[in-house]
Amino acid sequence: MGIFSLITVAWAFFYLLRRIHLRKRKQDTGEQFSRWGLSVDNCYFYSQPFIVTNQCITIIGFQEIDDNKSPIFYSVVKMSWWGKRTVYAHCLIHGNFKDTKGFQITMENIPNGEDYKIEVFSRYRMALGRFQLR
Repeated sequence: MGIFSLITVAWAFFYLLRRIHLRKRKQDTGEQFSRWGLSVDNCYFYSQPFIVTNQCITIIGFQEIDDNKSPIFYSVVKMSWWGKRTVYAHCLIHGNFKDTKGFQITMENIPNGEDYKIEVFSRYRMALGRFQLR
């Protein structure tokens, strides 16, 4: 009985520390841009994990594509520990947005929780960009 209690307390403590760490990381990276680059060999980019609090996120970003018209896919995903991904929302952005205006996407109806990632996909085209979550 003593070992089971000790394991339960250790697990609860680990879970609490992880949750505090993710919240602090969200506050620290909330104002920074995530930079990404895609190519024929590497057509996916995954952001750092983040937390959804109001069932929606807003992505503000810039992108540049080699042919100036191909779409870039932005998705909110959650990955299981064995690699299965679940897509909660997605959006296509066509063309270049390298000016000061950029683009803005709001994705709604995402369950509140942690360990979400932004997946950027290019269909095997050369592209680069950056985005920020709000």
